[in-house]
Amino acid sequence: MKRLTVNKDTKDMNMVELAHNCCYVKNREAMYRDYDKDLSARDFIRDIMVKHGFWKENKDGTLASQELLKDDTMIDLMQFGEGDPEGLIALLYRNLWAMAELRDTLKAYEDTGVCPEQVKYLKAIHVDTQRDMEKVDSYFQIHSQQCGKWTHGEPIRWWRDENEILCIKYVDGNWWHYREIDSGLEWW
Repeated sequence: MKRLTVNKDTKDMNMVELAHNCCYVKNREAMYRDYDKDLSARDFIRDIMVKHGFWKENKDGTLASQELLKDDTMIDLMQFGEGDPEGLIALLYRNLWAMAELRDTLKAYEDTGVCPEQVKYLKAIHVDTQRDMEKVDSYFQIHSQQCGKWTHGEPIRWWRDENEILCIKYVDGNWWHYREIDSGLEWW
């Protein structure tokens, strides 16, 4: 699988890389970047609101209302829906911080170097391993009790052969195949 998250300067990213990495998390804050800006998603949206005349800026560059500095204010604007310009900008804000969180989660997965197919395989192995561990203990108990004097020691390794039959190797190096049948357990 081709990696989607990259750790490059925007000047070194192509358009697709920038699209996948334009939002990220820094110091627990959603950030937005493109070729000429790198700022918090909150400040980016506030700049848009000021540029388009929805929010007024004081002469010193601060917003006219401190209420506009709160995240809740932008989220509350979503009540207007995408038919309203402020609602549309609020929707953009929500998508920016959601994309930042998703990108950082994907980056953590990609940093492991394990692709989704391998994760599915590892998950299947873990499930089978748990189930097989229980069976190994049970099969060992049954086998050793039915043999009278058990001289092979405890299980040290187990695997499934090409036919998916469970095999158990013991301390002395001997190993057996085990299969459940109608009358109980057989080994060979």
